Amino acid sequence: FLVIEGYVEEWSSVMDAAGKSVGFVGCSVLDGGIGVIALNRGEGRNALSEGLVRELENALEWVSVGVSEGMRGLVVGSDVPGVFCAGADLKERERMSRDEVQVFVTRLRRVMSGIAQVSVPTVACLSGGAYGGGAELALACDFRFASSSAELAFPEVRLGVIPGAGGTQRLPRLVGLSRAKHLIFTGEKVDADRALAIGLVDRVTVQASESSVRDEAVKFLHNIAVSSAPLAIIHAKSAIQRGLECNSLLDAMKVEGQSYDRILDTW
Repeated sequence: FLVIEGYVEEWSSVMDAAGKSVGFVGCSVLDGGIGVIALNRGEGRNALSEGLVRELENALEWVSVGVSEGMRGLVVGSDVPGVFCAGADLKERERMSRDEVQVFVTRLRRVMSGIAQVSVPTVACLSGGAYGGGAELALACDFRFASSSAELAFPEVRLGVIPGAGGTQRLPRLVGLSRAKHLIFTGEKVDADRALAIGLVDRVTVQASESSVRDEAVKFLHNIAVSSAPLAIIHAKSAIQRGLECNSLLDAMKVEGQSYDRILDTW
């Protein structure tokens, strides 16, 4: 199901009896080996239901195969106009027991970690709202490109919970401790311009469409792919992310040294 040259083939984890895609997540590969994961649960504004999360788990397996076969970058976006991801499916959540919620959030946290651990560069394309778990999905990517109409928020405390899929940890690493506390404690919405100013997103595109933001992301990843050695990118990303998890700069420098040595072994 991996096709490198163009949108020759698309994949979804759920098919009907006739073989037609009826799933919530589509996967495809563009020219140059840039993968695309597109959320497409229109009736729920891409809310993170059990079904959508299950398909994201399958999509991560697809990405793993893709990277081994030459995928050079990954875009995570939406095929639903005006929204990236509305966050948790609250109607579904109301029907869950406490234990079921714990199991679900653990799975969701694992999915976000899986996105963060993809070895090639990743870009989240935000052409509308990214709320709660949707904002956490964006945080799990290396970069966030937004349309001028995009907005992000972490409204969980208003619902009596906290961000549970990486938000309390990834947000302060991205925007700083006090800004992260402000956004999480207040749950206020952040528009694209302010998100850019505080480092929550990396680029804002004036055009409001998903396709224009996605085109920018694909071009960005393609430029990296054609100008940089693929193994060097993989090991640089690994060194940066593993180093941030270290307790001291000395330990982080050791991580960098290990990654550098692995690159030398490929010469």
